[in-house]
Amino acid sequence: MRSIRFVVALAAIACMVGVGAASSYASEFESKYNTALSGKQIGTEEFTVYPMIISCNKATSKGSTPVGLKPSFEITTTYSICTTLAGAIKATVSPAVWEYEAQNAVTLKPAIALKNEVIIKPTIGTGCKYIIPPQAQASHTAEVVLYEDGFLAPTGVGNFKTEGQKKLSAYTKFSGLIYEAIGWPCTGPKSLEELKEQKTETSSGEGGKFVGQTKIEVVSGDLTWIR
Repeated sequence: MRSIRFVVALAAIACMVGVGAASSYASEFESKYNTALSGKQIGTEEFTVYPMIISCNKATSKGSTPVGLKPSFEITTTYSICTTLAGAIKATVSPAVWEYEAQNAVTLKPAIALKNEVIIKPTIGTGCKYIIPPQAQASHTAEVVLYEDGFLAPTGVGNFKTEGQKKLSAYTKFSGLIYEAIGWPCTGPKSLEELKEQKTETSSGEGGKFVGQTKIEVVSGDLTWIR
């Protein structure tokens, strides 16, 4: 079996490896068996929602795919040990359902979409929280998603051993995250006046960001990206 690795990289890198251009044909994922997936974090998961950066030091993921061809598959990620303001304030982040698309219908490129509402609650202020609604790949500015073969460390000079279809890495990075900020200090400060007023009304943002790294393992079954 083959190994595939999911990497979200800069568009410039995509062009260098020849996958930056829009495909003229549809891509799909294929499973010959019912497939179960699990994953754990290999790097800090971060949500940037003005004026805070929420960092989660632990994230675990689970998902599954049915037999046959499919345009996408989903992973549900649960976050814990989350903090903000340089680790001074604890925060909670509700589970996120991420959809990996073999080829987005709008961009004709591989893509990632957020399928559910995510709520972030820093333990500071009264009613302070962020609400991130579901959003398709077309609604934010994402670096190109690359799907490529992965290999284990070399077993000898020029001798790479294929990993098999058991483990893969998902590197996710995009900007333009749409969200709502509710309650002070989640709603500001955006100016000295707002700092003094401690505004509590709802405000909207479109400049949020997300960065995540997850090591996903095929617990049973198989999964192949067909370009």
